Amino acid sequence: MRKTLASLLAAALVFVPLLTVAGSVSAVDLLQPACDQAKVTSPNTEPGICEDNKTDDAGNPITGLLKVVVNMLSFAGGVIAVIMIIVAALRFTTSGGDSSSIAAARRSLIFAIVGLVIVAVAQFVVPFVITRI
Repeated sequence: MRKTLASLLAAALVFVPLLTVAGSVSAVDLLQPACDQAKVTSPNTEPGICEDNKTDDAGNPITGLLKVVVNMLSFAGGVIAVIMIIVAALRFTTSGGDSSSIAAARRSLIFAIVGLVIVAVAQFVVPFVITRI
């Protein structure tokens, strides 16, 4: 069991940094070319998705940095929580009816779900606080 946990942890330590780099590299504004074209062809249109897509923190590098850091930490926390849910499921299936193993697996599952909920709530709370700075 410890060998399985060690290999899962090693895999997480290898792949999580790769996924965070890939996620930050692929963050491209897909609407920008269409919004630019719409401004060129009809500059007097009503504000729509193009105006909603803009952020007001362009002049403040600290809020931009905070958003990037929160997104990276949220992604890493989410990946770790999902891995821990999988590990808890493996612990459930390999417990063999032992009540202490089942209790430990249940605690692991509860902690992983609580961590996932905290990460999800942070995605809403942190941007709300950042926009108020």
